Amino acid sequence: MSRSMKLTYLVCGMSSILYADEAILSEVMVNGNNVKVVEELPITSSGISAKKLQESTNLVNIEDALKYLPSAMARKRFIGDRNALITTRTSGTNYSARALLYADGIALSNSVGNSSSYPPRWAMVTPEETDRVDIVYGPFLAELPGNSVGTTVLITTKIPETFESTVETQYFFENYEDYNTKKSFAGSQTEISAGGKNGKFGFFANANHLDSDGHPTSYATSTLSTTNATGADQSVTGYIKDKDQYGNDRIVFGPTSMDHTVQDTAKIKLSYDLTSNSKISYLLGMWQNDSEVSVESYLKDSSGNPVYNGTVDIDGKRYNVDSLFRPSTREERHILNALMYKVALDKEWNMEAIASLYDYVKDEQRTPSTSKSSSSTDGAGTIADGDGTGWRNLNLKFDYKPKNSFHAFRFGYLFDNNILEYKTYNTSSWLHGNLSSISGIFQGKTSTNAFFAQDGWSFAENMKLTLGARYEQWKAYDGYVQSSSTSQNYDTRKETDISPKLSLEYFTDNGLILKVSAGKAVRYPTVAELYQYSTTAGTSITNNDPNLKPEKAMSYELSAVKEFENGSTRVSLFHEDIKDTIYSQTNNTVTPNITNLQNIDEIRTQGIELASQFVNALVDGLDLQGAATYTKSEIIKNSKRPSTEGNDFVNIPDWRISAVATYHQSRDLSYTLAGRYSGTQHSNIDNLDNNQDVYGGQSKYCSIDTKVSYHLSNGFSLSGGIDNVNNNKAYTSHPYPQRTFFAKLRYDYK
Repeated sequence: MSRSMKLTYLVCGMSSILYADEAILSEVMVNGNNVKVVEELPITSSGISAKKLQESTNLVNIEDALKYLPSAMARKRFIGDRNALITTRTSGTNYSARALLYADGIALSNSVGNSSSYPPRWAMVTPEETDRVDIVYGPFLAELPGNSVGTTVLITTKIPETFESTVETQYFFENYEDYNTKKSFAGSQTEISAGGKNGKFGFFANANHLDSDGHPTSYATSTLSTTNATGADQSVTGYIKDKDQYGNDRIVFGPTSMDHTVQDTAKIKLSYDLTSNSKISYLLGMWQNDSEVSVESYLKDSSGNPVYNGTVDIDGKRYNVDSLFRPSTREERHILNALMYKVALDKEWNMEAIASLYDYVKDEQRTPSTSKSSSSTDGAGTIADGDGTGWRNLNLKFDYKPKNSFHAFRFGYLFDNNILEYKTYNTSSWLHGNLSSISGIFQGKTSTNAFFAQDGWSFAENMKLTLGARYEQWKAYDGYVQSSSTSQNYDTRKETDISPKLSLEYFTDNGLILKVSAGKAVRYPTVAELYQYSTTAGTSITNNDPNLKPEKAMSYELSAVKEFENGSTRVSLFHEDIKDTIYSQTNNTVTPNITNLQNIDEIRTQGIELASQFVNALVDGLDLQGAATYTKSEIIKNSKRPSTEGNDFVNIPDWRISAVATYHQSRDLSYTLAGRYSGTQHSNIDNLDNNQDVYGGQSKYCSIDTKVSYHLSNGFSLSGGIDNVNNNKAYTSHPYPQRTFFAKLRYDYK
């Protein structure tokens, strides 16, 4: 593709959305408006349109859009999972702060924390309002925060030019079998939307209702006891013996987390063309979730009744199950407000401003203190209250492209403010009781003021150099931690950094594009890493550290893209060095050993990625896309745990492979066959977890998916499909979904 060839793009807040895998971005029109935004961004990206998603993907939640995109995945344990973390080619699951999510430039990344407790807020975007989903690799854009060191996901939503509406309902069920759990888990989703434009005014309204039963995501387990049982211990049957991810013998007592979730999302988007060159938009989004987590004990007494409490006798050894089976309930109410303004000041200047507020209006989880057979059995417990947690963002961006100039400038300002408000209380009734004594308080804030500038200089007909820099002032303040016995206020902290960016591109006349990019990124500690400790299963404690250093990454990429008449192929070499990676580990160089969040001195990640996509490949009507990524992530230096040096870093598979084939038998009928593969990875920096195909492990997986879509007359369409046709049983610590069936009925009015 020569430099002069044009591609069509849509504008999406932080950057334009590509309709091709690789491109140089040119001037674009904002949907039916005369606002022009100059885009000269040196990025490697991949994306998929809403039409293609509906056609080829068993789509329930919008994070499903990442299923087959190169080097990216949303770890989704079950349909309705609120903790679908983004994993990238250089960062694994449980590193939520190394990935960004934006919808029309509005921040939906949860940068309050960096764990599965702080996932992106996917549910605030529904499939029907989505127009495109794209991912941008690496920290090579000056306008993006340091959290972009992994991947940035950009969602473009829509306001139709003419009135249209959609009603869609679907049903899904999973046949699940693991240990002694053998049952089906099912659910349904209904979505209604309507929108259009009338002169200068545009609107889009959307409502989504999801009701889903999730399979077990955790099990009660124990290593083999060394305590002899006595006559007072109850003899039981029904338990399972297996080995954990480290190869140690263990007992499995039963599932402890089967989540029934009922979620509702409602959105209203309004836009008004102030002039032929300016537009203002407002978004109000509301999401709520009511969930009930149930448990099931495999243990049976001599009469065949399930056992949930007390001490039990297994093979002559004593085990205490009093706290293993604890159901819970959770009530969540979140609200998003956003205001956007875009204007073309003249033929050379454009400006965009976005202000948004995301608020946890209600976030309450109730859990009993001891084992219960169901959520209808009352007793003492705890209440976890996250009301008031959230974030605020302000983004100002300017584009300046002088007439007859070889330069295109972009500069701007970003403010973000992340707020943690988390309290735990004791209560005499975990089901209905009021807040009683405080057992823990975790509070704090972080804020960043950032300025960026970037110049795209086309210094030759077939070459372009982009230079940029990002200046950041970060502050952590109002930190406070209180337990039942002590309290601690933390001093304000401040950091200042400059992150340079560079990209050089070369275009040939035969459709070959070569590019080399380099960029620094600073990922500051999240407010939860600084001021909130966490517990796992009531036994393992991860302490916070208010003195954590920021992670500092240097990233490099060399890529080549070859454009063909019916598609493209890209190969990329990537390399990343991160200093002071934040990770929970045990410092065994001091006595006594200290286990908390610590900085690992240096981690190096490098690899190669190949991605291709073609339409009408081999035969007319056949579309193909595929990607393969090999990654090696290594701990180079870890002064607090030297024995791990040379080991693989966690949750980054060596191979990721995806492939999709869609055949259009006619304009109305299509068939899709797709596959996903993830290779070897570790969940522990000691790399001792080598028995991975069990609960708690990080197993390889290979999933084959299918879908058939058929458009009927008068606006109706049907689709059905199966994910994991081969019923591959796999784990990412938690069990992945097994074979799952989908059926959907849809009506479009246009």
